[in-house]
Amino acid sequence: MTHVVLADETSDGMDSVLAALLLAAAADPMKARVLSRMRGSVRITITDADTELGLRFTPHEIVVSRGESDADVHVALPAESLMNLAAVPRWGVIPRFTTPAGRNLYRQLRTREVRVRGVRHLRLVRGLMDALAP
Repeated sequence: MTHVVLADETSDGMDSVLAALLLAAAADPMKARVLSRMRGSVRITITDADTELGLRFTPHEIVVSRGESDADVHVALPAESLMNLAAVPRWGVIPRFTTPAGRNLYRQLRTREVRVRGVRHLRLVRGLMDALAP
């Protein structure tokens, strides 16, 4: 089982919300399997809240922190888009741009409202989207 660890126990911000979402995902057997296979790190910059979150995936735990300077993947987006990102239907790892949610994501990527660096680690991005999906 994958354990979710909050690096700063006194936190009450977005990192604790993300940790709670990942804890809920780890309780779901299908999502837990996805999480247990993830390796690497992700930095999420929430542009409208001026907040940086870090996720480090290891074989048995996920560490949620207030930033990850040397992350494999960097995603910058508004808080609302973070939750919407997981709901975009996909063909494998590719977002379905034929759906309204997919077209909205495409528009946000095109206008750079949502930015993703480190796409060579697409499996890590896909796993995170799968884990956060409703």
